Order: sequence, then C-alpha cells, then structure tokens
Amino acid sequence: MDEKRMHQSAVIASRLSRLASLRLTWVAMLTLVVMIVVARFSVHVGYMWIALPLALLVINLLAALATNVRLRREPALIVFHLALVALCLLAGLDALTRFHGRIELVEGQILQTAEVQVVERGILHRLRLNEVALKQDAIEVEFAPGLIRQRTRSTVSTLDNGREKRIEIGEARPLILLGYRLATTSNKGHAMVLSWLDANGSVMRGAVHFPSYPAQEWRQQRTWHTPAGEPITLALRPHTRPPVDSAWVLRSREVRADATLSAGGASRALVPGKWHQLRGGALRLDEVRLWMGYRIDYQPLMQWMLFAALVGISALAFYFYKRLWRPICDHRPAAARGDSDFMARI
Repeated sequence: MDEKRMHQSAVIASRLSRLASLRLTWVAMLTLVVMIVVARFSVHVGYMWIALPLALLVINLLAALATNVRLRREPALIVFHLALVALCLLAGLDALTRFHGRIELVEGQILQTAEVQVVERGILHRLRLNEVALKQDAIEVEFAPGLIRQRTRSTVSTLDNGREKRIEIGEARPLILLGYRLATTSNKGHAMVLSWLDANGSVMRGAVHFPSYPAQEWRQQRTWHTPAGEPITLALRPHTRPPVDSAWVLRSREVRADATLSAGGASRALVPGKWHQLRGGALRLDEVRLWMGYRIDYQPLMQWMLFAALVGISALAFYFYKRLWRPICDHRPAAARGDSDFMARI
C-alpha cells in the first residue's frame, strides 16, 4: 500500500515538474506574443484567444510554486509569482469579458444597443447597453486658430432614480454607466433629420449623418437609399465657413445650412417642413442638427490588473533589495564607514 502511494506521489511529482519546466514557460510566453500580434492585425482572431496561453502560464506558475523549494523559502518570490498568477487570470478574464464599440448620436437621439458598432466583444460579455438610458443633448466644440480642435463639450441626459440628470462629458471626462466608459472622439458633424411618408400613409423618422466636420468640409454629401429603395444623394452647404485664422466654436444651436436632394439626374432644394415626392413616397427635411461620435469601453478588471502588477513589482523589488542591496551595504569598505564604525571595531 505504501509502495503504491509512493509510486503515485512520484508520478504526480514528475508531472508537476514537467508542468513547471522553463521550456513550457517559454512556449507559453511565445504563444502569448504570437496571439497578441495575430489578434492585433487579424479581423478573424479576437483578443479573447490570448486567454489560452495565459491559462497555460497560470498552470506553469502554480506548478513551479508547488515543486520549487527555493521559491517557497522566499516569501517575496512567492508573493511575486502569486501576483503573476493573479495578473494572468485577470488578463484572461478581461479578454473574455471586455467590450469596445463606437456610436454616433444626433442631438435628441437616445442610445440604442442595435446602433452600436461592435469593435470587440468577449465571448462572456453580456451586453447591457440597453439598460443605459442616455440621450444626446447640446454639442459644443472649441477650435483654436488653424482649426486645431481644443475642448469638446457634449451634454447628455441620463435617468437617476427616475430623475433626469444632465452631464457634460468629453475625451478627458468620460461618463461611466454600468461599467461602460463613454468618451467623445474627434468625429462630429452635421445630420439631416428626415421624415418619410410611404404609400400607406405611415411616417418614419430618422437621421442621415454626413462626414466629419470641419475635417471633411469639402465633401458634405451622402448617398442614401429611401425606404422604397430609391438611391438619392443628399448634400449640405453650411452658411458660414469655419475661420482658419481665428478661434471658432462649433455649436449645435448655431447650425445653419442649405440642403439639396438629387434623384434621377435632377437636383432640388430641400426646404425644412416641405414634403418632396419621390418614388414610393415623400421625403421631408425636419431640421439640421449635429452628431457626436463616442467610444464605448468596458474593462472593469483593468484596475485590479494594475493592483496585481504593483504588488508583483513591489515584491520583486523587495527580493532584490534583500538579496543584492543589503549585502552590499553590509560589506562596505572601511574607508567608506564613519567614525562610529571604527569605534565599534576597537
């Protein structure tokens, strides 16, 4: 019976030694680097695949802690390796639960999950943006001479305990809702708010976004298909051009532009409030507003990853201090010692 247990213990120790080998460490690290590079440049491979080599590194580190006597004798090294294990686990969970997306909101528009462009989504992420009651309000962007973008002020409304709350956000002042971080981007521009009347008398309302303004001031037009399937070209010409040699502010309440519609080779002016007959229905321009682009990020584990990294770095620094710096200080040359050192030796 004892021989059987000894044999089982020897088999377990042998397997743990293989899992703790440095060769496996190098293979896992090389795989991790390759997966990060592939995920960065391939649209078919997401960052969630880095969870596999990270899990392998966790197993390797735990096996090393179980089999390496030197590691167990050094508390600082134990803390360092446990911090590495925690960092790998957190990084793997982050890859599985993270979310990155983009959206453009027109003034007065409410954020809808279906309109969010998903850039990256972990397989374990449960999208909760439909629980975020957020509406776009006024937009204001400051420019320095030379059309250099300065401060962005985007006002949004949210519901807090049934009460509407207005918040001003920007690139450096994001809004955190249910763990989602919403921050403005450099993209903003004009949008036509349109109404479509079909043959059955039903009215649909939506908005057509134009290219970023004033970055693409020279091409403020879009090709759009009506609900009846007819392709038309919509164009905008703002009443005033942004000044290049002076400061300027793009404000939602000062938007003034002429709108035109081109269909079937004919062009006509779009007059706000007037219906224009097209194939299969009629189109009406309600007004011209501004839209603002947002980046949406969800990575709640980042702060814990930073904490684990700081703990690991501190433990490693203490280990090297104990093993290297203190022995050097304890064996200083006699010429570098003070009078008290010589008095102590007499």
